[in-house]
Amino acid sequence: MRPPTLTSSWLCLLAVFVVVGCARSAEVASDAPESVPVTTEIPGAGEGGSESSVPAERESAPTTSTVLPIAADDLPPVNTPAGLVPENYDGRLLTYAYVIEEGDGPVLCTPAISVSDPPQCDGASIAGLDWETVEHEERRGTRWGQYVVIGHWHEGTFTVTDPPIPIESLQLDFPAGGSATSNPSDPSDGESSAAELSESDLNEIERQVIELSFEIAPVTGILGTAVADGEVQVGVWLATEEAQTRLDEQFGVGVVRLMGLLWAID
Repeated sequence: MRPPTLTSSWLCLLAVFVVVGCARSAEVASDAPESVPVTTEIPGAGEGGSESSVPAERESAPTTSTVLPIAADDLPPVNTPAGLVPENYDGRLLTYAYVIEEGDGPVLCTPAISVSDPPQCDGASIAGLDWETVEHEERRGTRWGQYVVIGHWHEGTFTVTDPPIPIESLQLDFPAGGSATSNPSDPSDGESSAAELSESDLNEIERQVIELSFEIAPVTGILGTAVADGEVQVGVWLATEEAQTRLDEQFGVGVVRLMGLLWAID
């Protein structure tokens, strides 16, 4: 299956938690209901949220602590892609994400959330999650919440090491917006080879990158691509230094940029 094309800035997609009304078009999976739009808005937020005749039940978890296992000042920015991670890194990873369970096990969602009732998403398997220790919402057999999630990534599964912390409980002031020029995953140390390429060239490279999907990101494949800011941007769960180096060697430095969702924090 061809990964979705990101038809607007990847940063817009990553800013799902702070940017309300961030316009984006997306390809909806063929098995998704046609009436379910894909959006970067928080389901139910503001006047644009999905209305329901069945109110969500908020489940409190008395044993849940809102104390992060890292200092709040050390939290990575929510509005930029994650930096490159060494190939043999075995420390903890952090992401800002929805977690949704419809009955077949919880899913760590990609930023594109379907505004349905209850919400839906595609994503990666998440292990070690105990809903009894995590504050969440529940409706019609589906549980979900929006969290700071910390754990380990292995072969397409994210295993939590600490109970996910609801983002709203932290009262963090995440800045909206962001600029690709400050992206910490920028692999360019010198002059970019992309300056010599036309948009047609970049579109052809994007096509080639899509064919390399599972070589770039084993098990999960890439999450999406876009030609923007004079480069080919590639969304992945984990952006590794080794994968970025291979792309630099094949296409030139600064031509293809990996943009991850998982931050190394150890």
